Amino acid sequence: MAAALVAGSMSANAAVNPDGELVPAGIKNGGNVLLRQVSGGAYEGPLFIADNNGTLSTRFTSGSIAAATFEEVLAATWKVTIIPAQSLNGLPTYKFVNKKTGEPLAIVLNTNNNGISTDEPALDEAGNQEWSWNTKLGLYATTSDSTFFFVNDGNQARLKAVKGEAADAVAALTGGVTAFRLDPTIEGFAAKDLTPAGFNFLVGSSKKVYFKNDKDVKNSTATPANILTGNTWNARSASASADSLTSTDLFLTNTKKAASGNPYMLMTDTLFYNITTIDAEKLNMLVCDTLGAMPTWATDGKYTAGVMAGSKVTRGTGANAKEVALRPSNPAIFTGEYFFAEDSMVLYAKYKAQKPTTDKVITSDEYATICDDADGIGQIALKVLNDNKIVLAPAVTDISTEAKATDADYILPLIQVAEIDAATDGRTSVDDGLYYIKNNKGQYLASPIHKNGTAAEWVTVNADEQNVAHMPAFQWVVLKDRTYSTNVKKVSAVTVANREFEGLSSSVQLMAKPGAKYMYVSGGTDSLSYVKIEDAAILGDTLLGYKNLEANDMLVNRYTFNYLHAYTQDKYLAKSAADSTVNVLSEDKEAFTLKKIGDIQDYGYEVTDPVATRIPGLKQLRRQAYQIYLESASGDKYLWAETGTENKYAVSPYLHYANTGFYLKENNDLSEDKCYHALIKVIGTENDDNVYEFDAFSSKGGVTDDDLSATLKDQVIGEVRTSAFLVAPYDAPLYRRFNSLALEGNEGDAADTLRFKEKYRGEYLQVEANPNFKVKGIDFLGIYTPDFTKDGKSFIVDTAFVNRFNGNIKPQYLISIDRVDQAFEAGEMCPVCQEIVANGGTRPANCPHDKAGKAPFHMGKYLVNFEDSTANAINKADYKWKGYTRAGFVKAAHMGDSLYILTGQFADVTLATFDTAAIHKAIKDNKYDKKYLIDLIKNEDAHQKVTWSMRYVDPTIAANEVEADRAFLLESDGYDKDIAPIYGAWLKMQNGCLVLSDYSTSTFDKITKGDDALIFNIEKGSKDDIATDNETIATSEVKVIAGNGNVQIIGAAGKTVVVSNILGQTVANTVISSDNATIAAPAGVVVVAIEGEEAVKAIVK
Repeated sequence: MAAALVAGSMSANAAVNPDGELVPAGIKNGGNVLLRQVSGGAYEGPLFIADNNGTLSTRFTSGSIAAATFEEVLAATWKVTIIPAQSLNGLPTYKFVNKKTGEPLAIVLNTNNNGISTDEPALDEAGNQEWSWNTKLGLYATTSDSTFFFVNDGNQARLKAVKGEAADAVAALTGGVTAFRLDPTIEGFAAKDLTPAGFNFLVGSSKKVYFKNDKDVKNSTATPANILTGNTWNARSASASADSLTSTDLFLTNTKKAASGNPYMLMTDTLFYNITTIDAEKLNMLVCDTLGAMPTWATDGKYTAGVMAGSKVTRGTGANAKEVALRPSNPAIFTGEYFFAEDSMVLYAKYKAQKPTTDKVITSDEYATICDDADGIGQIALKVLNDNKIVLAPAVTDISTEAKATDADYILPLIQVAEIDAATDGRTSVDDGLYYIKNNKGQYLASPIHKNGTAAEWVTVNADEQNVAHMPAFQWVVLKDRTYSTNVKKVSAVTVANREFEGLSSSVQLMAKPGAKYMYVSGGTDSLSYVKIEDAAILGDTLLGYKNLEANDMLVNRYTFNYLHAYTQDKYLAKSAADSTVNVLSEDKEAFTLKKIGDIQDYGYEVTDPVATRIPGLKQLRRQAYQIYLESASGDKYLWAETGTENKYAVSPYLHYANTGFYLKENNDLSEDKCYHALIKVIGTENDDNVYEFDAFSSKGGVTDDDLSATLKDQVIGEVRTSAFLVAPYDAPLYRRFNSLALEGNEGDAADTLRFKEKYRGEYLQVEANPNFKVKGIDFLGIYTPDFTKDGKSFIVDTAFVNRFNGNIKPQYLISIDRVDQAFEAGEMCPVCQEIVANGGTRPANCPHDKAGKAPFHMGKYLVNFEDSTANAINKADYKWKGYTRAGFVKAAHMGDSLYILTGQFADVTLATFDTAAIHKAIKDNKYDKKYLIDLIKNEDAHQKVTWSMRYVDPTIAANEVEADRAFLLESDGYDKDIAPIYGAWLKMQNGCLVLSDYSTSTFDKITKGDDALIFNIEKGSKDDIATDNETIATSEVKVIAGNGNVQIIGAAGKTVVVSNILGQTVANTVISSDNATIAAPAGVVVVAIEGEEAVKAIVK
């Protein structure tokens, strides 16, 4: 037995450290120890790492070490570091590192309120690693104010804390409280026979052994000099009756193989280092070579090729022929022992080769069993041949002690392995994170729609048709099971959970062969790659996987469902012309409305705070269910399928249920980010908090392919085929935007001068001139044939807003006449201040001599809905006709996003005298009604009584830049919603008078199809054709008549008359001497101001 290797490190009669001893007996710095419980004066089971979570246990019985596997024993083996005392009277402290895992004995020193912990101690990298020891407490640790030690609780260790020092802790061991005393000791260690599994576990992934303590070969003629340390080794069973776990006969194969696959092995050779005539003293060399035949092993690891005798073969022909000896199997058989305390192994050659006496062929009979543990014969040792040559060979004499070895010129080497590799058995791990899991075929592990979380399968993904970044069912949350130390993390098993289906989860141990591209799961065969998702947009997108529509978007948009099919992509979900069912035969887009059912809800993997800490950026997924319907004045028609109708989907008011709807789940993503979604049918149950909880998915909308109807039917969720739709806003424009150079004369959104021509009768909007519909002092909007007036049919149409809110969908316009514009005028510094600044001085602040600038604005008469006047004016009835509200013009100024209605004290302001500050002050002082200051954007997309929108009659053709296709209604208000209302107020004709329809009863369908509808197109207008109050204006007894190049003024003798053009420039300023005077004036709109009379406008031809 190789007792010399462990001399002094163990004793068959070693006893428990006696009371009062301050240092554990028999341990040495850098050696291996067991941490064993002391009970009744005897050692019990050792402390060992019991599982993959770092749990510590002492339920290993004292007699089980010999029967345990190497892995199990090494889990109980700790390498000790002795830290010398810091003072003369002090005690040393100790650190312990587990031999199996490389983990320090680190335990967090926490208990419940300084009492006994309710948890078993477990390893934690952040815990205490430095321990003291005495014979009362065993291992203990001290902090600034407490001593922590282990107590016995039902034969299981629990952590306890006592205020004070170690002596106080010892004093606390009363009243049935006993220490769970742990002693570092080598008692219980024994040499253990090497098995193939044990050898391979010890050498780990490096497959190397090392000679320590500077004892090594000295042989310049050999390459490598040390055949053991110069090669990598893998042990196999050399026994036909024992497998790799139990066989004590070993083949040590090299990684090198012959072309036939025959492995090279370590074996004793018939070449000798020294010449002697005594066979027993011949010193065999060690060599790596192949056996005479291919060795074989069963699946359980047992050797199956039998004993091979030596033989010879002739290789080559003719002059090149030669005989070659083939080696037998016995010289390749070795045995060995491992000594835990010294962390070292001893190897023995089981057979000694003799040179053949005949025909150069070694037979098995020429080998004698020489391995004898009692005398050390056959032990692989260093033999000193001379001062310059030390070789490695099986000993041929007794070297069982250091003295015997020295006397025989042998050196006993310390054969050790590297520190246990954390991945000796091929275990590996991946970091916490979100991953795609792929196999070596490039397929993704996923739970697609038809699996719905019941199972995962490998899915072939065409990147041009699907985007796994959008599909949580193709993504996996991966968390390490063990995180208590750095080394453990390297090989920790991981819990893998599907991001969409949290229940689809399992803990797996990932494995990897050295240098391999792929991993595999322990016990599995698939070649795997875990592709970590680093994109913060994927990690942080809470709405991933399902279509989510903004509430405001659903108010203004309707949606089409474009069916995805390999043969055509121009088919849309639409109601059948024959009945209420829906199909995908139509190329015309049917516009559906969507609305939420219930609130948005969390789904998928629950991202708790601890998970979010471990995977930064990962967010909880959420999804929203929707109801889908067609709007109708006769009742909205909801999409649903009933079992009594062959599971066909239909649209009907009778299919509206408050708790039913659809999730829109992404299934495909084509180019240009066109995402197609499946219709997942859901039914909700309202809980006690009045929140819908939706049942598990059971069906989905699918296009039938068993006939030619292409009907949408309700399919079971497990149907492999899934129909998908591009759910997109209805792209047909709902409202007209005046930005066509060809049709309106202006490119962009600048103000246009336009005529509004009624589609059927060809009449034009004008200022009301029919005496039957006129009211003095009110300028109503009217409509007449082209020859009713030769001019006055054009209006200035300017944007209230287009590029804000949903103005791109529903532009809102201001319509005006008699408009004059104030251009921007920059302010000017007074001359004196200019000179001060020019000379480097500082001018006075707010110099009163500076010329103030002017902000741009427009002043004119603006078209309004008189609904407010019908409720609040003194003469309410004047603003209605036959019960209908009328539209007309009021004087106002448009500046920025405000419209100032100019009436009362501000009725006579001009372009020059308009002052916003004065109006604001009057409102603040309650001298002017705040309703006359209108914030044009306050109501966002909702109409105000001063703005107008042009609602297309037929959106499907409105995108054509053809005037006839862009016919519209003049919309003033919406009853049921702000954009594209079903109920609204539109210009219509009532008994010849122009009015607004009643938005509480008037529907879009009716007014576009009824006889009273006023549908308009436009013509380019002219500034010379701007509609005016009247061509002949009466002001008291004075008359102003516009003529050709002049204005005629009757009844104003002796009065001052000022004539100005539209820009405010004075054309004439004179005192009239006659009751019938003619004053020359330029063509276009002029303002005639007569002393004592209200200024009027006229159009000069």
